[in-house]
Amino acid sequence: MALHGTDIKLASESRGFHPLLSQLTLRLADRVVACSEGIRQDLVGFEPHCIRNAVVIHNAVEIDSYQTHGLGKTTLPEAIRGRRFLLNIGKFEHKKGQDVLIQGFDSLAPSYPDLRLVLLGATGPMSGEVRQAVAHSPFSARILMVENVPHHEVSAYLKAACAFVLPSRREGLPFVILEAAASKVPIIASDIPGVREVVTDGITGRLVPVDRPAALIQAITDHLQDEKQGAIFSSRLFELVSAEFTWAHAYEQYVSL
Repeated sequence: MALHGTDIKLASESRGFHPLLSQLTLRLADRVVACSEGIRQDLVGFEPHCIRNAVVIHNAVEIDSYQTHGLGKTTLPEAIRGRRFLLNIGKFEHKKGQDVLIQGFDSLAPSYPDLRLVLLGATGPMSGEVRQAVAHSPFSARILMVENVPHHEVSAYLKAACAFVLPSRREGLPFVILEAAASKVPIIASDIPGVREVVTDGITGRLVPVDRPAALIQAITDHLQDEKQGAIFSSRLFELVSAEFTWAHAYEQYVSL
């Protein structure tokens, strides 16, 4: 049995018989695989018996195929073509923290008139609120919100971005972090379980406290003022993900269970 970001949350919030059935199933399983240590901890909190049968096998990305994925097939919108932009990718929902990023961009924008912000994501419960926040921003002309971009087009945005920013409030182990690493784009993200299992602050990227716009602004500012350092971080992260977060590595771990 394998568990990802929302599985435990959905089970624990269910009513009636369903949580008990989920707990029994987890308890009887030979192995329960969590995609991150944070998810494993949530799992044990939900069903304490899983401390004996829960293991972590991280999500993965196929580095070689991702390098050529969508290459030459996607044309970026004219508004950001050839321009420096920050990129966020995530479903438009509260836990992804797009509101914090928009607030941070409004503070950064006056000092960086060439900078743009791009928000890509699946339509979600916060789509309307995010769209309204963009419209109300004094720099709305420099913010691009695009919903439901086909996955094969995402890599073109990642490869062109000056930084990938993920101010999430909660995550499992987001595939998009691994995709950003495969694209060698510098990462600035929340210091939360799952993310910190991939990114180490000051070594392979920058991590900031959750819901701290000032810290997020400072980390982005540091990057914009020293993009060479960001390139060093992203190169280190690329090497780490190439070695430890591939499907071949995950397969070996599954076989060894």
